[in-house]
Amino acid sequence: MKLFPKSEIEQSIPCRFEKQVTLHPNRLAVKDATVELSYDQLNRKANQLASAVLALGLKNGPIATLCDQGSLLVSTTLGILKAGLFYSPLDPQASTDSIGELLERLRPEAIVLESVYLEKFKGLNSFGIPIIQADTLENRLPAANPNIPIEPSALAYVYFTSGTTGSPKGVMDCHRNLLHNVMRYTKSLGITSEDRLSLLHPPNLSACLSS
Repeated sequence: MKLFPKSEIEQSIPCRFEKQVTLHPNRLAVKDATVELSYDQLNRKANQLASAVLALGLKNGPIATLCDQGSLLVSTTLGILKAGLFYSPLDPQASTDSIGELLERLRPEAIVLESVYLEKFKGLNSFGIPIIQADTLENRLPAANPNIPIEPSALAYVYFTSGTTGSPKGVMDCHRNLLHNVMRYTKSLGITSEDRLSLLHPPNLSACLSS
């Protein structure tokens, strides 16, 4: 059985995900301490986030995120990618000085956050960055797939290194390379649609990508 054919890396992450939604709409996709979402429900939430991002008229990115581990982090990441933009996850537990330094270097077009971090971020928003509160989106937002064409070579994310050897450095990668890493991870562990994975890494560490 081909768990992840190599040809599947020649597409965008949203395309790959939406295929899984079609195959397994009612299967559990993500679960945290308070929320359980099927693939279809996760897709709809991601699409609503994409709608909120697209309503801002953003063209390039990046979009910074301040979300804890959990279902909201997953739907937020997918939503930004579905909008045809790229994301940069910041650690919401980091000090305001650390977050402020990264925002200064990143200069995101918008930031998507959990409402619990709104006050923390307001003091850092000297650039007037638009804010989307991902956990308070209106249910009336469109939930259909935006169907934005995205090339496999398009930028997907910017992760920052820890900065232990100097200032944190931004590391960029595209949809194709991320899917390639997921393919290698899937094949090496023999992961199937019947398996479950734990997301233990903080959102700002690249180790959480394959999970």
